[in-house]
Amino acid sequence: MGMRIAYLLPSLDRKGPVIMVHNLVRHLKDKVEAIDVYFFNEPQRIEFPVPTRKIGLSHRFDSGHYDIVHSHMLEPDFYVWKTGKRISCKTVSTIHQFTRDSLSFDFSRQVSAVITPLWNRILRTHDCLVYISRSLMDHSMDVIANPRSCCIHNGIDPVATDTTIPPDDEAMIRKVKGGHLLIGNFAHFTRRKGVDQLIEMLAAWPEAALLLVGDGKDLPDLVSLSRRKGVQDRCLFLGARDNVQGYFRFLDVYAMTSRSEAFGLSLVEAVSAGVPVVCSDIPTFRELFDATEVTFFELENIESLKRATVSALTEKREKTMRAHGRFLDHYTAGKMAESYLALYEDLVGIRR
Repeated sequence: MGMRIAYLLPSLDRKGPVIMVHNLVRHLKDKVEAIDVYFFNEPQRIEFPVPTRKIGLSHRFDSGHYDIVHSHMLEPDFYVWKTGKRISCKTVSTIHQFTRDSLSFDFSRQVSAVITPLWNRILRTHDCLVYISRSLMDHSMDVIANPRSCCIHNGIDPVATDTTIPPDDEAMIRKVKGGHLLIGNFAHFTRRKGVDQLIEMLAAWPEAALLLVGDGKDLPDLVSLSRRKGVQDRCLFLGARDNVQGYFRFLDVYAMTSRSEAFGLSLVEAVSAGVPVVCSDIPTFRELFDATEVTFFELENIESLKRATVSALTEKREKTMRAHGRFLDHYTAGKMAESYLALYEDLVGIRR
């Protein structure tokens, strides 16, 4: 016991970094003396099992109360940098994205060109940086140039596919599925997620249908694309849901079509749920799973995506079993929490 930790988050919205911290907190709260979560913006969609408090950039932070301050994403990182010498404990930041790519896709290249070097400069001041994949670490470590860095993969608890979903959602899913092969993607939709490729594939594959769960700034564009391609009757856009676990059981294949990704939380969730997975052939996904566990396709190649989907179904039993074994060995929330606790203890000089 004895350790006190503060987590700083942009919001308590249901997004990857917040979900990761929520998993981490749940597995660490009984192993340390205290955990507090601070956040800067609405919304508050995730409830934490520890005290949470909304603060602003002008908040006077009592860092002497903590052994570790662990920030996530730009505003919290900026706050730690701005507070500077007033923070007397060890500071950690987790890097959740290929920053330049993510900002370009989510905003614009101009925004990325301005923000990325400033954010990198801020990150150099932390006592330690954690990257969520080795691909991300290899890509970013020399650019950010923080002398202390490590890699800790994200982790989740096993997905409960029997989780109840709203009856209206189930009725709509069963209707769109009909006699079709149902492909799914659950995300905050931007062009980076590559879901437009799935809609393009549907236009050339009448036997397939698509289930999309999530929101995001590019969702209206995806709806428009489905209409232009004449496949809107085979695309179900459910919008954001607080818990997606129960939706996996309706899928024949999960398609992880990202153009850029630092980890891929929904990929791991699909594997945990026992759903065959098709992945874009990018280094991060090759790091997490190999071709005996998931099926890769060439980005922007719709025929390759279709072939991979058919192959994933053909080899379903063998691949899902191997992938689930990899999940249990490497990507559980418990293993993630053990790695972070060991890092914290090393930073503050605790020896087991």
